[in-house]
Amino acid sequence: MKTARCGDEVDARFELDGDVEKLMWEMAWKVYGDSLSGILREALSGYKRSAGFDELTRLYCSTAGQEALPILREALLECWPDGDFGRSELCVEMRSRLRSHLSQCLLRRLVTKHAAPPILRDALFGVDLGA
Repeated sequence: MKTARCGDEVDARFELDGDVEKLMWEMAWKVYGDSLSGILREALSGYKRSAGFDELTRLYCSTAGQEALPILREALLECWPDGDFGRSELCVEMRSRLRSHLSQCLLRRLVTKHAAPPILRDALFGVDLGA
């Protein structure tokens, strides 16, 4: 059985439950702090946009946290300087597949390299099973 990695193709239908996504971002900030910037850039460098249209989503401070959201915006603009990720400081706008990719990369890293709580391990297991 092949183990999925961060750069692997992302299922566009993958979406974390709001509470799980919030916990993931909180843990990422707590574990990585300022080095989260490099981790996000690494995840973004592995993203390959597939053809087709996917929905625009907004990631708010209430989910990602006040510390992580500006770091995410900075990483996105570093990868795509001409990109439009919204003008509000309260959220970052991005397409759903990109958000899924970032969530999967962060989730996988937290679960495989750190003692992630069972709810995050279960979420990653669901991703790997395609649930």
